[in-house]
Amino acid sequence: MSAPDLPGGSLSDLPPAERGDASSDQPPTEHGGAPDGVARLLDDFRALLGPGPRPRVAGLEVECLYRTRGDDRRSEVHEIEGFGGDFVDFFRPGSLSQLVVTIGDVRGKGIKAAARAIMAKYLVRATVAVQRWPLPPGEALRDVHNALLTVPHEPHDFVTVCIASIDARSGTVTVATAGHPNPIVLRATGVERPLLFGNPAIGVTEDAELQPLPSDAVELAPGDALLFYTDGLSEARDAAGQFYEDARLDQALVELRDRPAAQLLEGLVDDATAFAGHAPTDDVALVLVRRAAATTGTGLPPSDREGAQGL
Repeated sequence: MSAPDLPGGSLSDLPPAERGDASSDQPPTEHGGAPDGVARLLDDFRALLGPGPRPRVAGLEVECLYRTRGDDRRSEVHEIEGFGGDFVDFFRPGSLSQLVVTIGDVRGKGIKAAARAIMAKYLVRATVAVQRWPLPPGEALRDVHNALLTVPHEPHDFVTVCIASIDARSGTVTVATAGHPNPIVLRATGVERPLLFGNPAIGVTEDAELQPLPSDAVELAPGDALLFYTDGLSEARDAAGQFYEDARLDQALVELRDRPAAQLLEGLVDDATAFAGHAPTDDVALVLVRRAAATTGTGLPPSDREGAQGL
């Protein structure tokens, strides 16, 4: 199978200067010193690793915040070596009521980490696409684990992954994780952190898995939301080296609970920034899936009714 096309064409088709090669004498851009080729490469990474268009699923509000180093368009050349490996993806099966969310991260930074993250993301997508439905995340995660073991890698080049299958009609969410933070449930009564079975990150061991990896189920009532996140948020630190702890994240979620999904996610990053005294230095990927509190005959939440008329 050929690799997915990069937005705007293959990097191999570009001259060395536009690829950001070290030998290039291309002058800096006006946006802080990064040659155009480096900025273009970072944009390619973001396009491949980010979520793409938000899916529209009847009865669900879905939003994602995806930020990487250099998003302020002022990247220096060295920023490419600090580029992380967070990835997010959505998959819609034939059933209109189902949505699959995948989120993950890879160990390390730079071009190598980004390449491995791209490989992991599209292996997950290909694996999910051929699963039976409703999706058993534990089976998909097993197959992803075994597939990634066949890809050349160095010891401890591990990948964390969370795969969640969401049924908008019943509110049932089936989740399987491998070394990734568990999702957080936001209810009208407060924040819940389900005790889900955690599997080791992929690549921690070199043993193939023969059985489906364990998975768990979470029930979302109308109005409840589920937050998926990478450690770029939870590992923000203040000047004293203290981490952005779970208790503060939970309190921020409670305070932001009634905001639209996009504003809620922005509010979380703002709170982490206020805590640390600066914007997060690592990549941050956040996904919020909220079950509609009320529906119309279209089955869409009120915020989507107007848009649904044109579908």
